[in-house]
Amino acid sequence: MNKVKYILPILSISFGLSFVSCEKGEETPTLTNPGPSTYTFTRDGESSVSYSGQTERIAMLNAIGTELAKVNTGGSIEASTLNDMFANENGAFATEGYTKDLKSKCASVEDQAFYSNLFSVTDSISKLNHTAAKGTAGLLLKSNSTSGYLLNENGLEMRQIILKGLMGSVFYYRAIEEYMGVEINSDDNSNLVEGKNYTQMEHHYDEAFGYVGIATDLNNFDTDAKDQTRGMFWGEYIIKRHSTDDNFAMPGVNSQFLGAIIAGRHAITLKDYATRDAAIKTVSRLWEEVCLNNALSYLEDAKTDTDPAAKFHHLSEAIGFLVAMNGHVGGSSSNALHPRTIAQSKVDAALAIVGLNTQLWDLSNAEIDSAIAIFN
Repeated sequence: MNKVKYILPILSISFGLSFVSCEKGEETPTLTNPGPSTYTFTRDGESSVSYSGQTERIAMLNAIGTELAKVNTGGSIEASTLNDMFANENGAFATEGYTKDLKSKCASVEDQAFYSNLFSVTDSISKLNHTAAKGTAGLLLKSNSTSGYLLNENGLEMRQIILKGLMGSVFYYRAIEEYMGVEINSDDNSNLVEGKNYTQMEHHYDEAFGYVGIATDLNNFDTDAKDQTRGMFWGEYIIKRHSTDDNFAMPGVNSQFLGAIIAGRHAITLKDYATRDAAIKTVSRLWEEVCLNNALSYLEDAKTDTDPAAKFHHLSEAIGFLVAMNGHVGGSSSNALHPRTIAQSKVDAALAIVGLNTQLWDLSNAEIDSAIAIFN
């Protein structure tokens, strides 16, 4: 496979539950001073939590997803519109008043170019008015439906690669590599940021939480992955892993994830950095597990799909999550605090079987099984 130059790399796994776990002998650390039951922190009676920029970027990616969905019913889209939304230029979000953007927060300039190219490809395919077939890009309708999925000549759905990829290149990367990696040990946690009710360390940690996209009181009663008041993007797929009943389910991960990230924030307020680091390690590992197990679950789904449109959709979602795993680059700071536990070579090996350049029309269930087996 000709690999796309993509800076995001791979992730880690533990816990001896039913889902894929790469370090089965590794125990989840016991976190002292776990903190409150919800992600709510105050100072002098006022909230000390702020992550409005992350909320904006999640809304922006949601808007890009909505724009891309026009192609599912035969509509066309403009690459220029998507690029404006990506960079928040030319009044793309003037009505909403958003001041942030996604493009500048990508892990690398190569990633920025990667997504801009996918916008152009999607633009071109959406205007072909072709029915997708092996070697032919176009729209493939779902059985007994007037909607479907826009596929390239290999059966790859661009929308899924764009959305899952940006979840990795922006949300995952910034949270794990930047805020919980490079920044965490150099941040000031003694003085309040001027004019604010938080320290620099508290704020950066809050911003990492913002990228997770979960409700501040997420719990194991949350089972509707499509409830955007409880989870969006990564939050949706955390809930999905918690509530699913397939071989890659992660029952209880809702509360595990929120509990760990709360414990880290609480430890920061106490200046208990050993607990903070243990919590971050747990968050990192769970995030990696969620990413990989969603990819493997979609591969399993594709094996039993009788509707070709559904099969290519699920395969594309799986590939998107494997690409998104690159959000944990494994830089020097993150390696010191929460090293990845799945070798990049394993993800590359899986993507060599079912990846961005695979002819999905020819992909067999045996080949899908071999990709899944790489992580056993």
